[in-house]
Amino acid sequence: MKDRFRLIWLLIGVIGLLMWWGIDRPQNLFDLQTNLKGLTFLFSNEWFSTQESIFSVVFVNVVFLNLCKCATWIVVLLAIVSIGYEIRDTRRTRKVLKRN
Repeated sequence: MKDRFRLIWLLIGVIGLLMWWGIDRPQNLFDLQTNLKGLTFLFSNEWFSTQESIFSVVFVNVVFLNLCKCATWIVVLLAIVSIGYEIRDTRRTRKVLKRN
């Protein structure tokens, strides 16, 4: 019974994450050029200067949001794989119990 509740909450979490990232964002989060510029600002000393600080903070925010989005999709994919293994193990357990 615990596994079933865990599986239900995992499905609810996956659906919630998909809905959350399905909402349109004001930035183009998968723009490679923007991400590369943000990463170069992030790993350079330019973003500490006062002239570039506002510009670089925007790029760093976009990069951070992209990293969060990638991490979220990794969690979603791992959750889907976990759900598949849970279902498979539940079926195997039922078959073994029926045989006995």
